[in-house]
Amino acid sequence: MTNIAFNADALKRLYLDALHGSQDMAEQLNVRRQPINEQIAALQQAFDDENAELITLLAEKIDASADYEGQLRTLAIDNFNETGTKTMDEHLGVQVRTKYVYDNAAAVEWALVNAPVMIQKTIDKKAFESLPIVADLPFVTTDSTVSAVIKGLK
Repeated sequence: MTNIAFNADALKRLYLDALHGSQDMAEQLNVRRQPINEQIAALQQAFDDENAELITLLAEKIDASADYEGQLRTLAIDNFNETGTKTMDEHLGVQVRTKYVYDNAAAVEWALVNAPVMIQKTIDKKAFESLPIVADLPFVTTDSTVSAVIKGLK
């Protein structure tokens, strides 16, 4: 048997011994932990029973808060859609995020003629997406997302 084969066999035995030993110890710890887990569960149940009314009220307030927040966001977006005004008051408004949607091949063709410095292997997306702000590019459309903003309400 070669030295490498001997070392491999020895390491395999050591590995298996350590693996099985760690599995046995983990099982022993799980058995020892069981009474503590039962005590924790009993304490948690006693706490929940003693505070059931407050826990229920908290859940109701959290639900109401989420519902009212959704209504405020809808109100802000509806207001924006009706008036075009982004700010309703100091606490409520919208953000409009614009994403440019275009055919990459058409953008490259346009850039070859109008802005060749932007051409690398592919178009410089960041530089190109600054152009529709100042230039009418017939192959570029916008995809805007409106999201409500709530700030300062505590």
